[in-house]
Amino acid sequence: MNATRSRQYIEGLKAVTKCVDWTQLKERRILITGATGLIGSAIVDLLMWMNKEEELGATIYAASRNPESVYRRFDPYGE
Repeated sequence: MNATRSRQYIEGLKAVTKCVDWTQLKERRILITGATGLIGSAIVDLLMWMNKEEELGATIYAASRNPESVYRRFDPYGE
């Protein structure tokens, strides 16, 4: 199951978005290494959520040792 389809996971993302001042990341380019790991993928999900819901406007670069796993994990974002 893809974590981004879990209602509990989405609710967790929403809760985190309220705890952070996002103004410094607006319209920035952000590189996340280890993007397919537990922490890296959660950060990418959070940033992508903010791009979609709060118009953060950040460009996210997700890097991992296995490019195929990046495509597979983040395919739901379609970018």
